[in-house]
Amino acid sequence: MTIYTLPMLPGAVALSPGMQVFGTEESIIGDKAGALLEYGDAIEAAGFDTPPRVVFPQEMLDEVVRANNWGESIDSIYFSVFTNLPKTEIPASVETPIAQAASAIREKWGDVPIAVRSTAGRDARGTGVYTSHIVANEPRAIRWAFLDVLESFFTSSAREWRRLTNAPKKFAIMMEPMVGQEIAIDETRRMAPILSGMGYSSSYTGAGFLKKTYGIGGGSGQKLTRMLLADYDFDAGRLFQDGGILRGHPFCDVAYENDSDSRLITAQPSGIDHTSLHRLIQDVSYLPILSGLEMLQEATGKPMYIEWAVRRHEGRQQNFLTQIAPIEPETDIWEFGTVDSALLHMRDVRRGHDADIARSSSPRVHISSPRWRRSMRKAIRFS
Repeated sequence: MTIYTLPMLPGAVALSPGMQVFGTEESIIGDKAGALLEYGDAIEAAGFDTPPRVVFPQEMLDEVVRANNWGESIDSIYFSVFTNLPKTEIPASVETPIAQAASAIREKWGDVPIAVRSTAGRDARGTGVYTSHIVANEPRAIRWAFLDVLESFFTSSAREWRRLTNAPKKFAIMMEPMVGQEIAIDETRRMAPILSGMGYSSSYTGAGFLKKTYGIGGGSGQKLTRMLLADYDFDAGRLFQDGGILRGHPFCDVAYENDSDSRLITAQPSGIDHTSLHRLIQDVSYLPILSGLEMLQEATGKPMYIEWAVRRHEGRQQNFLTQIAPIEPETDIWEFGTVDSALLHMRDVRRGHDADIARSSSPRVHISSPRWRRSMRKAIRFS
């Protein structure tokens, strides 16, 4: 297992070897970052790799709130709704750390896309109301992604979700390099993990399972359990080939590009060469991920949810854990473990459809091209 780190950033403190915050050890960092920090030892013991992370805490976002005359702090406008926000200004005290973090990621990871993610109260497993972006490591794209994640806090669906869940007053933003490598498919070079997805260490009704997709994705695909994998000799490649049980799921990829080399985003390219994809993943094994999940449950004493991504580095498979959350029986038993469960939506926790907060309550990931100026509000969305 490798804990990837970044150089210490000016004005930041290390919360763990792989996580820095532009604040103090008492800064409000939200539940997504908080869970990664809390279960860091268990993640390491389970053998997962982790990318480096930089957190812009709530008090730093308060500076943006004040600079735009929205209020005194995130707390003061926690249940407010802003629509049609004017151009948001980022004060230099925030813009400079964003640039420093992006530069450090480029220094250590090269020209890879950056994930800009919310980390809020009760969002360690996803809420569907806050936005995440994957963008090129380019100042304008990162600035836009940062603001769009922040502005997702002010939507009516986010406010309603916080009200119905009585979510703690926490909101921060997290930045990290996207896990992946350059992949040549259909004569186009793209940047993405080989595979990614989510998983549960166990359910209250049965064994744990994974769900996966090509490239970047969430809970698509069939449940993959140890029993199913045994039928396929634990061979990921066969799951995508013989019988085609998972054939046809999209290779959701992300571009990174510069002025001279355009690598475009395609959410679901037509004419995917499945033979090429099979060759790419034929040596991938899901067993380390399943075993790691079981070890997480053993270490923590409760079922755990994770999001993961696989890349190949120096000839070996690396299994990255990108998100983690405990499963709480008093709220999660409603849908947990059923055939179609992936992420547990708020309406399931509320035992009814009256709390269907957003039109699409699935967590959203936006993949944004450097052509964001023309299409930033039409970013690709999938769950």
